[in-house]
Amino acid sequence: MDQSNAEKLYGRCVECKQINTGENWCQTCNSRRLQQNFNNWTSGNNDVDKFIQNIQLSARNKYQLLEWIPYDRFSKVKYVAKGEFGKIYKAIWNHHGLISHWDVCKSQWKKIASYVKIIDDNSLNHFVEFYGVSQDPKTKDYILVMQYARSLQYWIGMREGIYGKPYEFNWHLKLKDGINILSSLANGLERIHEEGLIHRNLHMGNLELKIAKNSIYGVLPYLAPEILREKPYTKESNIYNFGIIMYEVISNIPPYYHEVKHNEHLSLKICEELRPRFNIKVPQLILHLIKRYLDANPLSRLNVRELSKILHDWLNELKKHTKNKTELTKIKLIKQIEESEKINNSSSATNNLSLTNITCSKAFKQ
Repeated sequence: MDQSNAEKLYGRCVECKQINTGENWCQTCNSRRLQQNFNNWTSGNNDVDKFIQNIQLSARNKYQLLEWIPYDRFSKVKYVAKGEFGKIYKAIWNHHGLISHWDVCKSQWKKIASYVKIIDDNSLNHFVEFYGVSQDPKTKDYILVMQYARSLQYWIGMREGIYGKPYEFNWHLKLKDGINILSSLANGLERIHEEGLIHRNLHMGNLELKIAKNSIYGVLPYLAPEILREKPYTKESNIYNFGIIMYEVISNIPPYYHEVKHNEHLSLKICEELRPRFNIKVPQLILHLIKRYLDANPLSRLNVRELSKILHDWLNELKKHTKNKTELTKIKLIKQIEESEKINNSSSATNNLSLTNITCSKAFKQ
């Protein structure tokens, strides 16, 4: 962002008069204040201290800030699930809470209490905001403190009801929440790609707080055909990953749940254009978008900016219609949702709308 746009967006610091680097955030002044506080906290580990300090000094806004958070600042700590690399808890971060900005009038940090998710492992998730690092006083394990993914947790709760129970359709509610989740994930993926990075393990197991026992058989269903052919990971392969995730969020069914076993036979079939099947009526706009993500030709897939914009626009239109609920706010997507809802509610038959009709160039069947 150039200086003129930054000044219009963030204004100038009331203290040093320099252009703010973020909303209510001056990197020059705040890094100085944070540095002056280095002697007032320690993790007990010099390497961890330096890691947090370096991040604090380079933070250009509150979202890039990490803090050392004493464990006694958490209340209502509740176990959520066990992930692949550690246990997951949720808690209230109170007493001081999350730094929002510097209150010039009171000469102190403005802080807010926050609902957080704490994970005792050493892996990073690019789709939720990280707040800081803590340590379990009993086990001495270090803890990553991150934003509580409330909407994702809500969707998971809805999803868990489908196994062994009739599916209950509420498309206005479910789809709005689903698109909200997908829009957030797309924004996170866009930030990763803007940094010139590629996510090499993008699947629901890295996104969920809890995974149903029968929901996933490894990450094979999420891999793009070119990756299965041992081609290098690319941004385009991330778009394919996202397409499978979108399928799962929309359908509430794991990919290839009723297909072949998840082994080399599935790998071969994916390379031969097999794609997950919907057992519900899905709006054509959504179906078409997923097909674009899952195109066998990586160069035919949407880029992450296009992906993010489409979902953002859909979310805004759904919010607008939910608020007004008039015929004037019914865009094409909403009309298709209503049509799909009627069909899904009036028929118990499986529609089996297949994604296997995606055209694939022979060049990508090597």
